[in-house]
Amino acid sequence: MTDPSGKSTGAIHHWRLPLILALIHIFLALPAVLSGWMNDDYFFDTPLYETDAPLGYYDFMAQFKEAHLHPWWTSPDYQLRFFRPLASLSIHLDFLVGGGAPLFAHLDSLMWSLVMLFGGFAIFRQILHEDRTRKWAMIIFTLSVCHTWAAGWVAARHSVMSGAFTVWAAAIYLRWRVNHHPRHGVAPAVLFALGLLCGETALALVLFVTCYEFAGSSDPWRSRLRRLLPIAAIACLYVVAYSAMGFGARGSGAYIHPFLYPGDYFALLVPKMLAVTGAFGFGIPAILRPIPQIGGLTWIAGIITVLLLCVALLRVGRFSDIQRSHLLRWLLLAIFFPQLPALSGLAQGREFILSQIAFSGVIALVLPPLFVRADKWPGTLISRGIASLLLLGALGINPLLRAAQSGFIYMSSVAMADAGRHASLECAPNAPVYVINGDFMRSVGFPFAVARHQQRIFPAWQHLNTPESDIVVERLGQTLFKVNSTDNSPLINDFLHLYRRPTNGLTAGSRFQFPYLQAEVLAANESGPTVVTYDIPALANPDGICLLQYRDGTLTTWTPPSVGQSTTVKFVPPFQQ
Repeated sequence: MTDPSGKSTGAIHHWRLPLILALIHIFLALPAVLSGWMNDDYFFDTPLYETDAPLGYYDFMAQFKEAHLHPWWTSPDYQLRFFRPLASLSIHLDFLVGGGAPLFAHLDSLMWSLVMLFGGFAIFRQILHEDRTRKWAMIIFTLSVCHTWAAGWVAARHSVMSGAFTVWAAAIYLRWRVNHHPRHGVAPAVLFALGLLCGETALALVLFVTCYEFAGSSDPWRSRLRRLLPIAAIACLYVVAYSAMGFGARGSGAYIHPFLYPGDYFALLVPKMLAVTGAFGFGIPAILRPIPQIGGLTWIAGIITVLLLCVALLRVGRFSDIQRSHLLRWLLLAIFFPQLPALSGLAQGREFILSQIAFSGVIALVLPPLFVRADKWPGTLISRGIASLLLLGALGINPLLRAAQSGFIYMSSVAMADAGRHASLECAPNAPVYVINGDFMRSVGFPFAVARHQQRIFPAWQHLNTPESDIVVERLGQTLFKVNSTDNSPLINDFLHLYRRPTNGLTAGSRFQFPYLQAEVLAANESGPTVVTYDIPALANPDGICLLQYRDGTLTTWTPPSVGQSTTVKFVPPFQQ
């Protein structure tokens, strides 16, 4: 069809809506893009972090141990090494070309997120042939909360780059399955290999296309397996090489190697998958799952999302034509199975782009039948109620919480930069640093923020406690003091499991010895230690030690009590200014 000017009206659908959605995507990401460094970003821009740049930015623990920055409760077998050379090189180039400016690095991440966004649009063009359905899918995918951290957190460059390569690999693979052109058969394998060089989450592509071949294709089984073979072979070679080179996670309860610790992996599989699915449906960030006070919201949102999908499919299933039913079947599988590789990590949401694409496609397919179905009033009410809840989550709560998270990234970066600039280190330049309180995020990022903004190097930095309540510090001797929780809550918050497996928790009698610190757990509950003693040899020479506490939005000097005396250190909520 053409308009009077002779231009095809159908061409409008190929550029106008994608362009509008891209602008919306940029607008929602804008606060994060305009932010500074945050948390892990500081690792890459400080003299504390000695790495084999430009390819070794993601080899974390070796640098932590070398600089005595790892928490005292770290498991002896702890390892956190990731093979992400292309993502590391990208960050290195940001520093070389952009001069270390956060804006340049954020714009780089934003560019990759746009590549990923348009790759999702390309997938929808391949699988959704109705214009209205395709538009719904594109809108839902664009507004998803899963895009937030990919565009706004520079240290997450690996996820957005691997996502961009694998999404386009999936789009071209699906096109190849339709036209069988040899050129389109080679490109997915090449893009998949590039995605793996950016990050492990690219492995999701294998499961995404497997779901298609298993439930979405009608070709003979031999033909399906033959087309899967190149991608499956690359994945197998990658996994073998990855392990042989010593990469991966060990000794952690948050990053769990599924082959080394299958019990731990499968124990957390359902809660993590529910949290991610809840983020798809109602935008509750999956990263909140480990936080005791609000983590339950993530799996509740996941349960509600799954129930709504099940009821929606029951309501529309028998009204769907064969092609739509076939498509729904493989997209439903593709919501869950491609999550499996990234569920071995923190499951923050940004790693599950292919699953989010499948979810967007499913919602776009079930919405029209739910709204137009003619039935008796109870059935019509149920159908339209389900559709309204799905739309509320996809078009209302998701973009709202995405914008809120983007703002959170901005405020967090400001808070961390202020704390780094204004931290009061009234001590010798080469003195080891001990912080008596503070939450996990401060303990990870603040030593690097202080080093970056004050150009200082520390022989050691130790956050002694990351409590969620006031603590009582009692001086037992010249170099020895004891810390008690005031309400039997753990002295180390739930992120303890980042550095230790749940089956290797801190129990009464656990001891840790370092050149700069000895710690012993005197009492503990199922959540962690509640009474700990610290023996710090440097306390014998007060001029050679730096004691700090987090107060009034920054780090200030902490004066321990005299021998035989005690003092209370107040709890400071995360990012309180």
